[in-house]
Amino acid sequence: MALKIKELVIGSGRPKICVPVTANGEVQLAEQLEAIRKICFSEEKKCVDLLEWRIDFWENIEDEKSRKRALEKIHKEFPMLPLLFTFRSRREGGERELSWKKYEGLCRWALAQEEVDILDIELFAEDRVSENILKTKPAGKYILLSNHDFEKTPVQEDILERLLQMDRLGADILKVAVMPKTKADVLTLLEATMEMQERTEKPVVTMSMGRLGLISRLSGEIFGSAITFGTAGKASAPGQIEAGKLFDILNLLMQNGKS
Repeated sequence: MALKIKELVIGSGRPKICVPVTANGEVQLAEQLEAIRKICFSEEKKCVDLLEWRIDFWENIEDEKSRKRALEKIHKEFPMLPLLFTFRSRREGGERELSWKKYEGLCRWALAQEEVDILDIELFAEDRVSENILKTKPAGKYILLSNHDFEKTPVQEDILERLLQMDRLGADILKVAVMPKTKADVLTLLEATMEMQERTEKPVVTMSMGRLGLISRLSGEIFGSAITFGTAGKASAPGQIEAGKLFDILNLLMQNGKS
């Protein structure tokens, strides 16, 4: 089942392009937002559907006023785009660590901000963080449960079980990203994605990272991944490509699929 957030429908049609904001401070944030405007908006096309604020890159992460100013600036520049708020822990490929108590506090703060539409929570966060937050999720907010494995690609059954666990917990969007070592690993991820699409009505987001897994970022409409990530500046994970190029490739694939 597709999920509508603002005017964006996730889970229907081509994969939606999410551009990560990875600035470490206010000067860099202004530069990156300007880059997004130049790269992703033109008279010919709009090649961004939603933004992700990767707050683990933010230098003053524990300064609430600094966080709020950044959120307000992102929203002011792109009020029409849904905003995904993400703190990625270092163990899942992020920039830093927080205690799980502080992590939960940051997640709850994000859900209380009107600028935030979707909150990313790591499936394997300790102290039952994901369960606790899902039980008290405010109306009008959406939860994306995620798991990132930067070391390997688990077997298909394990990938599927992680997605099913996210579904059982009540997440609105289910996301798994893995690192391939072989071409067969990429097929494993795609097969798990296709099977999960048949077992849930919720949007599924999967990717095989790095150069080897690039095809998984382009084939979501075929295999069932609802969101793909493209850059307008610094990438937030291996294998991301520039948003404008990603848009062109996705549209070409969609047109060829109809011919």
